[in-house]
Amino acid sequence: MGKPKFPYTTVFLLLPLLFSCIFADRSEKIPLAKVGDEILYMSELESVLPNNLSREDSILMAEDYIKKWVTTELLIKKAHENLTMAQRERNDLNSLESSANKTQTKCNNKLLNGHPIIT
Repeated sequence: MGKPKFPYTTVFLLLPLLFSCIFADRSEKIPLAKVGDEILYMSELESVLPNNLSREDSILMAEDYIKKWVTTELLIKKAHENLTMAQRERNDLNSLESSANKTQTKCNNKLLNGHPIIT
């Protein structure tokens, strides 16, 4: 009996597909700026820039957007640092309550639409 050629053929056919998926993900996740744990990606910047701008205008608008994003993130970070422990706890509690309310609404909508509740 001869060796089956199927596994090698399959591997060679799937390699280009695998590499295209890997590189496609990387192109969407190009970081432009980082403040703390927050990252501004190229895809977000591209989503706010109009397509019909000249190269120079695109560069100016992109630089302005990045500067504003960094400034906003730094202000949020500093504001969080300036909160007292009680304010932070209250803020965390509000976030948890908001998350719980969203989950409850999602479950209610599923029940109303006759779907089983699976979260």
